[in-house]
Amino acid sequence: MLNIALNIILSLFFIVLGSLRCNAYDSINVHPKINEEAANQAINLGVALKRIGFETGIRSIVNNKEIYKWLREGGIKEDDPIYRANNHFHDPLKPWGSAGLSGNWLGMSSLMWAQNQELLDWTVGGDWSWKKARDSFRMGLTTTDKTVRDQNFANTFRSLGQIMHLLADSSVPAHTRNDIHVFPIEIFGSTAGQRQTYESWAKINWRDLTYLAKPVDPTIFSHRVPNAEAAVPVSVLWDQDKYIGTNPEVTWTMNPSVSEYGLAEYTNANYFSEDTIFTDYPHPKKENTDARATEQLAHDGTLDKVWYIMGYQTERLASLSFFWDTGLTGRWLYSLDDFVYRSYSDNLIPRAVGYSAGLLNYFFRGTLEISAPDKYVYSIIDGSRSPQQFTKLKAKVRNTTPNEAAGAGTLQAVARYKKRTDYRTDLSTDPPQPTSRETEFSYSVSASEEISALSSTIPKEVIFNFNESPIPAGITDLYLQVVFKGTLGNEQDTAVAVGMKDLLEPTHHTWWNLSDKFSLNGRLLTAGDIRRDPDLLATVTKNHDYIDPYNIDFWIVYYGTEQPETPAALASVRQLPAGRHIRLILLADSHSTNYARFTWNNQISPEGHFDFTFAAARNQDVDTVFNYTIPETFRSVRQHAWQGILNCDPVTAQGTCEYPENEAGTPSTLDPYPATISW
Repeated sequence: MLNIALNIILSLFFIVLGSLRCNAYDSINVHPKINEEAANQAINLGVALKRIGFETGIRSIVNNKEIYKWLREGGIKEDDPIYRANNHFHDPLKPWGSAGLSGNWLGMSSLMWAQNQELLDWTVGGDWSWKKARDSFRMGLTTTDKTVRDQNFANTFRSLGQIMHLLADSSVPAHTRNDIHVFPIEIFGSTAGQRQTYESWAKINWRDLTYLAKPVDPTIFSHRVPNAEAAVPVSVLWDQDKYIGTNPEVTWTMNPSVSEYGLAEYTNANYFSEDTIFTDYPHPKKENTDARATEQLAHDGTLDKVWYIMGYQTERLASLSFFWDTGLTGRWLYSLDDFVYRSYSDNLIPRAVGYSAGLLNYFFRGTLEISAPDKYVYSIIDGSRSPQQFTKLKAKVRNTTPNEAAGAGTLQAVARYKKRTDYRTDLSTDPPQPTSRETEFSYSVSASEEISALSSTIPKEVIFNFNESPIPAGITDLYLQVVFKGTLGNEQDTAVAVGMKDLLEPTHHTWWNLSDKFSLNGRLLTAGDIRRDPDLLATVTKNHDYIDPYNIDFWIVYYGTEQPETPAALASVRQLPAGRHIRLILLADSHSTNYARFTWNNQISPEGHFDFTFAAARNQDVDTVFNYTIPETFRSVRQHAWQGILNCDPVTAQGTCEYPENEAGTPSTLDPYPATISW
């Protein structure tokens, strides 16, 4: 609470003063550019964004702005209001609780500020911490209202942009060496009294800086340094407590990617700020440097010879005057000039980009695999019921986040789809067209399901309850997401992992009792037709009762292999009358390798079954082209696949009956008969 009170007092102080600032990278050009380049170079970001529905990656529009522009905006807004910069310092040689500006008397450590922004909104411009980003991300994924979703996703990317700003400041020597750099920026319209700093030089030369990332090895996040006040593992990007002031060599790794040290540790150990050249900090140390003359082209075009202090990590560490200090100190004069700043930026900016890209990769690292449940279809409903909607969905879920275990947390399923504007329950308006669906996606979200852990090897079958947010049958472009919130690796409680599956659209099957007609010698006749004609009746080789209509029991099984070992019926009907049918509507994830087993039993024929393959309906954009499945029409009823049972004489060589549909006629009712769903 003391730190909060001090920040409030000091923030008010800076508001009143109005003309002071803490120098850092320019928030108009440099920080936004670092954030944009980090997003471009974050190797996993594009795939992760597609997994959550942003098909064009960082160019996707969220709340009227492209994602990368929200990240840029975060880079700008972290300095708004300017006194947020009080919390942009981290000295890695101090305990984190006192690593902020002047030992936290003027501001919180940027590492801790990134995770714990406790001040009131009116004092600091809002909470844009890691927790804010996580909460906004989950809310964006699991909210049905588009306006709320978009705002939360915008908040997610802006928050990340502001955290990236804090991290990039750890590549500014002044921000890791407690060098406040407070200068008058404007007094009565004049900027007199300012002097050049690394940050002001970068502001002028931002277009010419090197933004090619020095990549961060993902194993960096396994180097967790426990701290209850900044427990999220992204803290290792700032500080791993490895550099303690006596061992700068821990930051001198020559590995192609960086993972052995935090960015603040690297910057503090190897670079000077303007007011800490060989003072205040143990390194860089004279014993680890060299001084030599270097010829270079001056701004006026002449070739000058200048003495420079040469560092292990940089070509030019500081410039050295030819003259002794005429004061009583008896020491050389040192300074940082344009050529030193260029040398600094060539090493520090790529690391700022690389570490920021690593932060983005870590935020979106959580992945889940979604697969079909044991009973194969994700959901199935009785099409005779109104409204036609899915209120329950089953799926298997597995943690596929590399090298990180998923612990306790919750799972939620999210269905993303486009509603049809012309849907009819009998498919009489099918196939859908691009213009017969809404342009924007709609969402259905399940209730949360608590889990104790999520295996990375054995998928967990979960039943998701959509009672409060049903998935309608009249949809196209259906995608299923599963969202995990909980403990993932070293990130406790608030981590988020997402999986996505492109489900096929609701597929309609009809199952018929066709015994209202008898197939005799390839003709469809009623029992009355046959009995009224002695010649026809004489050709019936079986019991004459065999030609009469009868009720049938059906059991329907769906599966993904040709011969299921223990088929379990998902749908059934008892005593289905002759000439009637049941309509089942199901969700599957395969377009063609789907199997169904049709089992029947009745008083005329013994129990039998028939296995067949079917194609699930695809009504969706594929590579920007709308694909649609045309339903079949059977006995004036439209569906995507159908099967029926009847008797005949004779049976064909394939064990089926001839059924010339043109002789079948229209059934007495086209309404589907109620079925029982065994979920």
